[in-house]
Amino acid sequence: MDPLIGEIRLFAFNFVPEGWMACNGQVLEIQHHEALFALIGFSYGGDGIRTFCLPNLQGRAPIGQGRGSSVPTTEWGQAVDPPLHGLVEGDPQDDPDFPRWRATPGFLSMSWCIAVQGVFPART
Repeated sequence: MDPLIGEIRLFAFNFVPEGWMACNGQVLEIQHHEALFALIGFSYGGDGIRTFCLPNLQGRAPIGQGRGSSVPTTEWGQAVDPPLHGLVEGDPQDDPDFPRWRATPGFLSMSWCIAVQGVFPART
């Protein structure tokens, strides 16, 4: 099955498949990628005239747009800063029995890619 143009997938190998591009914020010329531009426009940057940008998912993870339980309401194409973690009033600050920890999960590096060839999605 052909991918939808603009579809983003996570690949477990270290190369970008044919018909796809890395989600690395790359600047593209509109005239060479008209179908993809018609779908994502200037949502991820560009000069507003001749170029647009791919989403940059280097060291980032995508989230769904809208309202979530632990993230602020997000709009389509909006980047969200990572949450801040810290102690609250009353937490022991220098207690050796209360070790500090990182609230960051482990990482496994993979390749986020966006389809630049495939089927143009129909709107319903």
